[in-house]
Amino acid sequence: MRKIKIEQIKPVDIRPFFESLSEEEITSQKFLTEFILKQVGVGFRERDFDIEEGEYLPSKGLKIKIWPDELARFLLFMYDNRTRMDSYLELGTGSGGSFYVIDSYLRTVNPNMGVSVTIDQRDKKPWLWDEYKESNPLVNCLSMKTQNFILDRHYDLCFIDANHSYKGVKNDYELIKNSCKYIGFHDIATVNAKKPDQICVRHLWGEMKAKNKLAIITDDPRISFLSGIGVIWD
Repeated sequence: MRKIKIEQIKPVDIRPFFESLSEEEITSQKFLTEFILKQVGVGFRERDFDIEEGEYLPSKGLKIKIWPDELARFLLFMYDNRTRMDSYLELGTGSGGSFYVIDSYLRTVNPNMGVSVTIDQRDKKPWLWDEYKESNPLVNCLSMKTQNFILDRHYDLCFIDANHSYKGVKNDYELIKNSCKYIGFHDIATVNAKKPDQICVRHLWGEMKAKNKLAIITDDPRISFLSGIGVIWD
């Protein structure tokens, strides 16, 4: 596998990068994790992880607030189910990093990939959005609160990553549960250090009932607290 150097990748270049990979590279958790760390960038504070200088993008790049190995394993889940994922909905755009990576990966591994939508209550679109949309015309970024979003179609994969409170995530789930095949949740393992007994996403995850349920939680010893991605599907 090729060596990944530290340099900021532009959103529009993520898909071509994925398309240039070998089968071994695009299905390697280690390789994808390193790519996210070194070229996409994570938005965590340095005190939250113990990764040596020279092993990650210091500018933080697209500032993804998902641990790289968890996102890499989520991508591999998409790879394993790629023929059943022709559309994507993300609630909570943030800096746009996770949307750019997930959308680019799905378009690389699934030639039938169609519409992708990301929603955030802020008016500002992610960095270099217009350039990305020009190359990927089936994507859309909506500025609104998730509760105001009207689903007028089915989405194969949905990722809830907006309001991280128990109530907020539950409301988002109720909004999309009948219109999505695979539903992902972020922060299913997070504990509030100041309020460890606070009811939050991990409690909602524990309540979820589904035929299939997958928890993706980092085992990287360099990371100081748990976050986690959970996926349910029938």
